[in-house]
Amino acid sequence: FLAMFFFVLFCKKLGVSVYGSLMGALAYLTGNIFFARDITLATSLFIQTCLFWVIISIYQVKTKKHLLLLVSFGSVIVGYAWLTATYFQTLYVFTTLLAFIVFLCLKSSGGDLAERKKRLSRILVAFLAIFLIGTIIGSLQLVPAYVITKYSQRGAGFDYSQAQGWALGVKDLLNFTHLFIIV
Repeated sequence: FLAMFFFVLFCKKLGVSVYGSLMGALAYLTGNIFFARDITLATSLFIQTCLFWVIISIYQVKTKKHLLLLVSFGSVIVGYAWLTATYFQTLYVFTTLLAFIVFLCLKSSGGDLAERKKRLSRILVAFLAIFLIGTIIGSLQLVPAYVITKYSQRGAGFDYSQAQGWALGVKDLLNFTHLFIIV
C-alpha cells in the first residue's frame, strides 16, 4: 500500500493525471511480484518510490527547514532499507536515484547556469547526507552481518571440527548479538 501511495505522489510531482498515476502505481506495485516469495523486492519497491518522492521534493524545496525534514525522512527510509531489504537492492536503489538526480538536473531549464549548479550541489549534498545517515542507522544490521560473515561456509570460515560441533559457539553468538561486549 505504501509503495502505491508514494508512487502516486511521485507521479503527481511529475504532473501525471490522477487516473494515470493510479494505474501506474498498480502496475508498478503488482508487476511480476510474488509477495509471499519476494518480500524483499516488495519492500524495496516501497523504499524506491519513497526515495524518488523525497528527491523530487528536495529538488522543489524552498526552505532549509523543509530540506532538513526531507533529509531526515529519507535517512530513516534508507536505514529501513538496510535493515529490511537485501543489500544489493539497496545499492540498486542508490544507483537509480543517482541517475535520477542527473536526469532532474539535465531536465531543469529554469534559471541560469549558476542557479542550476547550485541546485545540483544542493540535491547531491542532501542525497549523500541521506545515504550516510541512513547507513549509520543501518549499521545496526550491517556491522553484525559483516562480523558473522567470517563464519560463512562461502568465506571458508569453518573447518571440519567446527562443522561437526555446534553451529556457532556461545562466545561467537554473544559477539554477534552484543558486538562490543566480548572481543
